This record gives sequence, C-alpha cells and structure tokens, in this order.
Amino acid sequence: MTVTHPDLAPFREAVKPVLEEWAPTIGEDLVDAAVNYEY
Repeated sequence: MTVTHPDLAPFREAVKPVLEEWAPTIGEDLVDAAVNYEY
C-alpha cells in the first residue's frame, strides 16, 4: 500500500471564498479550526 500526501494548497485556495462566505454563519472559530487542522 502506498500512502500519498496531496498538495492541499490548491484546494485551500479554491475553498477560501466559501469559508469567507460562511464564517459569519458558522463562526470564525470553527473556520479557523478547520483551516488550521493538521493531520
């Protein structure tokens, strides 16, 4: 089995507008937790 680690930068850039739109609704703390999550 080969484990890969995708480059998340393009994904994060693509979802940035969605996060900015939903931050007031779901809370900045939840958005920050999701953005700063490291696996």
